[in-house]
Amino acid sequence: ESSDLVVGENTCDGKKKAYEFFATQKNMYVMDIPNVHDESTLVTWKAEVKKLAAKIEEECGVTITPERLKAAIHAVNEKRRALQRLAATRAADPAPISGLDSLLTVQAAFMDDTPRLTGAINEMAAECEQRVEAGEGVAPKGTKRILYTGTPMAVPNWKLFNLIEKAGGVVVGEESCTGSRYYKDLVDESGETVDEMLDAIAERYFKINCAVFTPNDQRMKDIVQMAKDLHADGIVDVALQFCTLYEMESFAVEKAAEEAREAEEARRAEEARVAAERAEAERIEKARQDAIEAERRAEEKRAQQEAERLAQEKLAQERKAAEEARLQAEARRQEEARLAEEKRLAEAKRAEEARIAEEKRQAEIQRVVAEKKAAEE
Repeated sequence: ESSDLVVGENTCDGKKKAYEFFATQKNMYVMDIPNVHDESTLVTWKAEVKKLAAKIEEECGVTITPERLKAAIHAVNEKRRALQRLAATRAADPAPISGLDSLLTVQAAFMDDTPRLTGAINEMAAECEQRVEAGEGVAPKGTKRILYTGTPMAVPNWKLFNLIEKAGGVVVGEESCTGSRYYKDLVDESGETVDEMLDAIAERYFKINCAVFTPNDQRMKDIVQMAKDLHADGIVDVALQFCTLYEMESFAVEKAAEEAREAEEARRAEEARVAAERAEAERIEKARQDAIEAERRAEEKRAQQEAERLAQEKLAQERKAAEEARLQAEARRQEEARLAEEKRLAEAKRAEEARIAEEKRQAEIQRVVAEKKAAEE
């Protein structure tokens, strides 16, 4: 009610007709958003953004300058970076922040002072990073993780997140305009002129995969990728009453989620099969290696036993040879002793015979001397 200008966009039919009524109450400006992503509609959309810039200049009585616009683009990009940092922590298990608190943060990002909110979000992100490092969370590890997608949740639409998390789940991501679509893409900051920067803003918002676009296959890919990145156990697709665009896309969302689930199950089954084959191959290889090792050890044992046997035989031969050598030496010693004894006895005999012969010779001399003496007498 306090607005000087209400800016709307002709996305769904409900909004289009609502703005006709709003225009009877307040100063109303409606942007024409294309419904197809291609080069020609991008040109049209860039013109719409520039027309809005001119309208704001007219209403506010100001001129958009390159310096102020560049600073504003950078400031909002910094806010998006802070939100990206906070969102990244939600991939952890346990989740460091509730889905409701994260939703409130993004909702505040639409309204609060940008520099102040950017600082606050970075503080929240730092706290969540500390929680992740410490393994702390708002719900126990293993709590069912939910990805929200569908109609944006404007303030004070908090009921669904509250119900999910009070029921024992935790919302870990939002694929919506009050979620990842708001902060996942940045505006190119390389522009120098107002026109270049307005074109960059238009290009950034043209990337949004809103249900207003047809075809909108990229949204399905974004949902599946977010579910994988955030390790979601389930997806809650929400379409507020009379939100026909999201109601109709719910069929595509369900199909994409089901195909992703089947693909994931097939991937896991294939991984399990490959793992089982690898485990079986490893088991067979281990059994083969164990058999080889057992044979090697048996061979080593046989070789050791053979070596011991040969060593024992060698020792026995050496002992036998030593004994034979001892016996031979003993026999030689005895033979030498016998020969020495025979030699000694022979020498003794010869000495005795020489003594006897000498005695006989002496006796003969004495006899001759005696006879001679007797003869002389």
